[in-house]
Amino acid sequence: MGTSLAVQPFASLVDHVSETTPRLLINREKCGQRAGGHLFMFGGGGLRFDDPKNYRDVAWLGSCDDGCLALAELLGWKDELVELVKNEHKRIDEMSAAENKHEEGKEELSQVKDDVETRDDGSRVSDEKLSEQCVETAVSSEEKKVDGDGGDGGDGGDDDGDDSDDGSKSEPVT
Repeated sequence: MGTSLAVQPFASLVDHVSETTPRLLINREKCGQRAGGHLFMFGGGGLRFDDPKNYRDVAWLGSCDDGCLALAELLGWKDELVELVKNEHKRIDEMSAAENKHEEGKEELSQVKDDVETRDDGSRVSDEKLSEQCVETAVSSEEKKVDGDGGDGGDGGDDDGDDSDDGSKSEPVT
């Protein structure tokens, strides 16, 4: 399936089956045949699609997905194959989403760590203490996300009526 049959040792595998074993190539183009009347690489006969004496070699030309689906349909396995592919794609998507979430979490934790170090005003915090602060900050951040309102009462402010951190009131500008 989907091969040029040019790279060894895979290319010679077509010659390592019994003479009564059918051989099916599912590929976009025919390959693995005798080259110019000479025996195929390493003494094998290769695939004999166009040989008048061929009794076992078949080429299905097209994409591997379509070829496998056509074969499964002929064998009565199409529905099972479609379901298997659907379930595996779903599993892969879930794994990818989990991996992306993990990476986002690592980035957020790194940012939190940077923030904690920055707020420390130059004094060194032990790695253990820094890790504790990072976890506390990350948990707090996650809790705010779960609350859905930023965890501050709903409007994102501190609800004390002032718009600044120094306690002064700001007036609307007209």
